[in-house]
Amino acid sequence: MPELGAIPQKLENTNQTHSALATFNRRLTLLENRLNNIGDQVNLIENSLNEKHKSANSGISDLDGQLKNYTNKISELDSEIRRLTSIVGNFATKQDIKVLERYINFWDPIKNK
Repeated sequence: MPELGAIPQKLENTNQTHSALATFNRRLTLLENRLNNIGDQVNLIENSLNEKHKSANSGISDLDGQLKNYTNKISELDSEIRRLTSIVGNFATKQDIKVLERYINFWDPIKNK
């Protein structure tokens, strides 16, 4: 036959167990909420990084297009400079003009008189 004094001790242990379980349940709920908040923050950061990555890639694509455009313009300018240089190379030099001037002065009968 169980002792009468043992029953209140079991009830006390049961109350302590319930109290401990309730405390454990509250703490577990807090941890779950914190974990959900951290997950939400990670998702927000990930979405932000994805948007910034897309923006950076778009900017890089724009810069690449501009660079190709400038490269083409520089190439056109280079070919134009080469063409002008070849044309200028065909011009008479200062010395050639002086020689022609001497011949014209020599042949000009009005000035010789």
